[in-house]
Amino acid sequence: MQRQGLGFVLATVTLAGCGWVGSLRADREIQTAHTHYNWGRHQLAAESYEKVVRLDPERGEAYFFLGSTYHRLFRDRARTPETERYLTLAAEHYRSALERLDDQDQVMQSWRYLAELNGPDGINDPAGVEAALGAVVQLAPTYPQPGLALAEFYVDAGRTADARGELGRLSALDAADGHVLSRVAGLYDRLGLFTDSIDALGRRAELLPENAEARYVIAAFYWRQVSENTDLTDGERRTYLRQGLGALDEALGLDASYAEALTYKEIQLSRLAELVEDASQRQALLDEAAEVGDQATTLGASR
Repeated sequence: MQRQGLGFVLATVTLAGCGWVGSLRADREIQTAHTHYNWGRHQLAAESYEKVVRLDPERGEAYFFLGSTYHRLFRDRARTPETERYLTLAAEHYRSALERLDDQDQVMQSWRYLAELNGPDGINDPAGVEAALGAVVQLAPTYPQPGLALAEFYVDAGRTADARGELGRLSALDAADGHVLSRVAGLYDRLGLFTDSIDALGRRAELLPENAEARYVIAAFYWRQVSENTDLTDGERRTYLRQGLGALDEALGLDASYAEALTYKEIQLSRLAELVEDASQRQALLDEAAEVGDQATTLGASR
């Protein structure tokens, strides 16, 4: 009995020692792998990271970098059946990393890279893209960029209701700065949701009280509606033009030498003149347009 007990203890110590040695060897090997990775020697890096996960199968960091290495091997080469194998390996190892990682930055990066891998230039699995982007949004709900990527995915897929839901969530974020709201407005525009686009641009202008360009962009959106939307009535066109002109006046109040705003104002005044029925109002608009045009010409000549 004593011999059996001693044998059990020795076996346990031996196994524990093997695990410790394997972990130590994995520590050394991962440094070699990182060196190859940082120098762009991706084939050698892949071989080293493969050794690491054999030595220490629970090391999430190694799976993450192994996925990234195969991802880069795919991107660095022309697409062939051989390089497509790298896509599969990259996805497999990113998933293995997600099962083991504690580092939240690497977890988020793994999901983001999985979204890229599943995109049209990779595996082309829309469900995989949505799942990955959705996971990133859940991990960082107050960070706008993943939400913008998810909203754009919905827009590209023609899923208007889902896109509106995500864009509405993004618009309400405290982190929704001028850049975010500009992207939100652009995505609403792609959906044909003009009023939502204008609302987002209006919020952007509120956040940028000294920014003339933020007002100019609003006027540009109104002008495009007037020019391209054949379903508008003349009354709606007049309303949109006046709102656009109001935005241009705000822009010029912030920057009187804003040449593009002056030119746009001349064009919109002339178009509004065509739509009014009262002759005296029409002439007043044309006179104002001519005056603004002269200002734009003088400003251009002085530069």
